[in-house]
Amino acid sequence: MKKLVLVASTILFATAATFGQTVLQEKTHGILPGNPNPMIVTEFSTPGVAGENVTWDFSALPQKAAFYGHVEEPHAYNPPVEATKSNTLLVEDDLEAFMTTNAKELRVLANRVGSFVRTYEKPVLKMRYPFAYGDRFADRTPSTIYYTNSNYTQKYELAYSVEADAYGTLLLPGTTLKNVLRVVTTHSYIYENNYTSTVVTYRWYVKSHRYPVLSLIFEKRNDGTLYPIKGAYNAVVEAPEILAKAEKAGNGVVTTLNLYPNPFNASLNVNYTLSARTNVTIALYNAQGLLVKTLLQQEQEEGVYTSTFTSEVENIPAGMYVLRVEANGGVLSQQVVKVQ
Repeated sequence: MKKLVLVASTILFATAATFGQTVLQEKTHGILPGNPNPMIVTEFSTPGVAGENVTWDFSALPQKAAFYGHVEEPHAYNPPVEATKSNTLLVEDDLEAFMTTNAKELRVLANRVGSFVRTYEKPVLKMRYPFAYGDRFADRTPSTIYYTNSNYTQKYELAYSVEADAYGTLLLPGTTLKNVLRVVTTHSYIYENNYTSTVVTYRWYVKSHRYPVLSLIFEKRNDGTLYPIKGAYNAVVEAPEILAKAEKAGNGVVTTLNLYPNPFNASLNVNYTLSARTNVTIALYNAQGLLVKTLLQQEQEEGVYTSTFTSEVENIPAGMYVLRVEANGGVLSQQVVKVQ
């Protein structure tokens, strides 16, 4: 009996230790058509440290421009012949990634940028589900680069690894996210002349959002240093403290905020003032601080604005919400009620 109690206690302790951590599952974090991922392009310098209960402070990340990634059905995009069996297409700027996804894994069949195509003899494993802190996988595959409008073809080998190397708290402009999982992907392109190019991507995930909330891409130099290539973040996915901190006074670039009518039914007007040119995100959250809908994300000039949202809010259930306007790290928020 004592042995049984000891085993049960051990199981309970392990469960408590992992409770609250983000675990990537296909149903919650898989790349699925119809799920857009608006982000903000930023500048950066370092990915921070790995480990347990880490705090990454990216609260001062600058905003450069809006960035949109979206997932489509691949058949409408004339996939390369090597990717005709793909069932998912990720589009980010001019990059098209043709993939297959199911409950256990996500694999890449081919990437295309204009007429430039990368293909893989063995589809690249991008993610294995479930995936949690400490998990890792690696593989390599012969690959080919070619241009569809010429006879140019080059063979190389891709060696890659994916590791969940850290979890903790992530500070982004205007929000703090808890129980964040960091996943590091390393791609080494090994060419016939033994020249190797290595790209390392760091992605941070939370439970409540399907896609990464922060992505930082680096080139890894021969001396091991990381040279920043591209970064983007999404600071509106979650705001647990939002009801306690609904703010009506000026905060940073956003200096005024007024919502009407309140309560609202068919449409909602959002009036706000910007003190400088900036990227603006307007988002609606529920009482638990989870994102319900991103209503607007675009660059705007200094001035006074009134945005009217009708179709964006018509299918939202009745209840209490918080509308949040974020601009260059400055935030204003206000409670609003939807009625039938």
